[in-house]
Amino acid sequence: MTDAGDFDVLATMETAPGRRMSYDDLAQRAIVAEVDGVRVQVVALSDIIASKETADRAKDREALPELRWLAAQRTASGSSVPPCSSPPPPSS
Repeated sequence: MTDAGDFDVLATMETAPGRRMSYDDLAQRAIVAEVDGVRVQVVALSDIIASKETADRAKDREALPELRWLAAQRTASGSSVPPCSSPPPPSS
């Protein structure tokens, strides 16, 4: 847990039922972001979405609308960089 929220570190990630992607697989599709002056690899948003769809836990279903919104914003802007604007509030 960080001041900003949970921080997950995974060696593999399930992106479809019965399909686990290794670190090497995920790293090939990752983006590089700068966090406080440090360059870090971040799992591709499409892989995060696929993993949450596969896990299908309440917390994952809750996160999916915002993640899909982010993906749509990136597609619309043609960028892999997260948008600066805030997503709409979750619908009830």
